[in-house]
Parts: sequence; structure tokens; C-alpha cells
Amino acid sequence: MVDENTNMGPGMGMPPVMPAKKFTLMSIIALVGAVLLIVSFFLPMVSTSESGMTASSSGLQLTKGEITASVGGESMTMPLYDPDYEFDILDPLAEPSVVKYPIFYAVIIMGVLALVFAILPKPAMMPLFAGIMGIVGAVCAFIGYTMVTGDFPEADLGMGIGLILALVGGILALVGGLMAFMKAKKAGA
Repeated sequence: MVDENTNMGPGMGMPPVMPAKKFTLMSIIALVGAVLLIVSFFLPMVSTSESGMTASSSGLQLTKGEITASVGGESMTMPLYDPDYEFDILDPLAEPSVVKYPIFYAVIIMGVLALVFAILPKPAMMPLFAGIMGIVGAVCAFIGYTMVTGDFPEADLGMGIGLILALVGGILALVGGLMAFMKAKKAGA
């Protein structure tokens, strides 16, 4: 029997229909972890507070070498100057270099990859890849945090909410990805 509108019969040139992905609890856990990792990039990774002044910097700001300081409700964004800069008597107008931390780009890249791998329907390895990308993103956030605190030890920088979310998101992505992978492996065996 040939369809009058398309001139095709059943199975003739029609693309196969892929079944919709069934999101299990484990896949949802990996998905939530990936989303937390992405959101964490835009929240403060480091912060400090002293004598009524607060300063914080998100992953995005740290990649650009910026920090936001607030005093009495007024805030301003300023560059993170190199703490090892020494004044040059021969060039008094020279600006000190700005310290940038590109490792924080890995947080959002790994978060996006974890999200993509958590959503893809096939094969069963995808949730495991989502978990691996999630934990790598969390490790990169922590390494970046230690780099910043190592460069500015006198600032007494603490963990910001973004860093905490990155660590929780990475762990959730890993746990959800491993659980989904183990369930798929068990079902396939």
C-alpha cells in the first residue's frame, strides 16, 4: 500500500523512530549535578569579608582577572593585580599585570559536557561519561580555588557558594552517572 501524499510505502525511505530516553532517578541525579556545575561558574568561587567590606569573584570574573568589592551597599569591580608586582622606578607609569585564572573555563566546559552526556539516550556509557566530566569540573574548580588562595594568602579568601555548588554538582554527576551505568550494565548482563 503506497501513501498518496509521499509516494512511499511502509518502511520505504522513512527514518527509524528512536525511542525516547527514559530518565531514571540516577540519570536525573547526574543531570542535576551537571546543571549545578554550570550554575556554579557564575556564582562566587572565592569570597572574603573584613571590617564591613566584602569581596568576591565568580569563575567568570576569575577568568577575566576581576574581583567585586562591596562597602556600605556600594560595589565596584576591579582588576586582580599580580601580588608579586614590584614598582619599576624606570617605568613609573607601568600598570601591574592582571592575574587571570583560565582553569575556571574547564568548570563550565565540563558542566556542559556532563549535561550533554546525561541527556543522550544511547549508549549506556553516556551517564558514566557525564559523571566523569562532572567530577573533572569539580576538581578544576577546587584547583582554581587553591591557585587563587595561594596567590593571595593575605586576603584570607574563603570558599564561595559557587565553589561549594561545583563540588556538590561534580559529586552528584559522578554518583548519578555511576549508578545509571551500573544499572544499565546489570540490565544488559
